[in-house]
Amino acid sequence: RFQFVYGTLIMFVHVMAFYLLIMHTVPWARGVRAAYVLYQTQMLMHDVWTCFLLRGYTLLPYPGIFCAGPICPIVGGFVSYAIENLFMVNLACVLMFFLLVMHQQLLPPASSLSISRRSLIMSLIAMYLVLVLNPIAALLAGSDPPNRDEIL
Repeated sequence: RFQFVYGTLIMFVHVMAFYLLIMHTVPWARGVRAAYVLYQTQMLMHDVWTCFLLRGYTLLPYPGIFCAGPICPIVGGFVSYAIENLFMVNLACVLMFFLLVMHQQLLPPASSLSISRRSLIMSLIAMYLVLVLNPIAALLAGSDPPNRDEIL
């Protein structure tokens, strides 16, 4: 119940953030504005996934998640967990892109710390590929514990 109420309330926050980004950030640099919109879109998609589709509950003291959402019976627990991991990887990479774009905007053009656009994109692609190996490995190597029914 909490996740549904939180998800419903946070949608209003996302709508307000998109309104502010679209209407009140016109003088900002195009790259910074695009990074903000991309980050906010990623946050919106993650909140929809977490609050309405996945609805995962941790099984403390065990390191596990019980999936109670409508998508879990369709795709399965491990695929749901891999999708959640992919959201986290995407969020980290979008945030890194945002921070690097802001860094480049603040530097003077002749600075030795300036990174070329090609180097920026290549480093972000490399970071994304390394980070996306974690959800793939979790999906391929994951299995239910032997006492699954006992835990649930």
